[in-house]
Amino acid sequence: MSQNIGRSILRRGRVTPNTPAGGAAASAVTVTGIVSPAGARVETAWGLTNTTPPDTGWGAATNGGGLAETWTRNTTRPAAGTWWLWARRTDWPRTVGVAVAPTVVT
Repeated sequence: MSQNIGRSILRRGRVTPNTPAGGAAASAVTVTGIVSPAGARVETAWGLTNTTPPDTGWGAATNGGGLAETWTRNTTRPAAGTWWLWARRTDWPRTVGVAVAPTVVT
């Protein structure tokens, strides 16, 4: 039964961003995560909540390869506050993920 569930998840696809370290506003940071299936394109953006993806600020990440691909994006931290890193696949079906914890920017 678990094999069927795993296959279903891979077929549907997923994108998962890691929680970036906090730091100073406007400072450089490399954000990372995983995506499946392999070859799926990913974009990331900073959002103020973990319930609604941001409308703007999305930028392309670079895929690293492998069955459950890793991805990275060099970006800058937003203004001071508590932020959530969002990631989305840009192909169909479009899937969206959010980091499990916020990033505090000072």
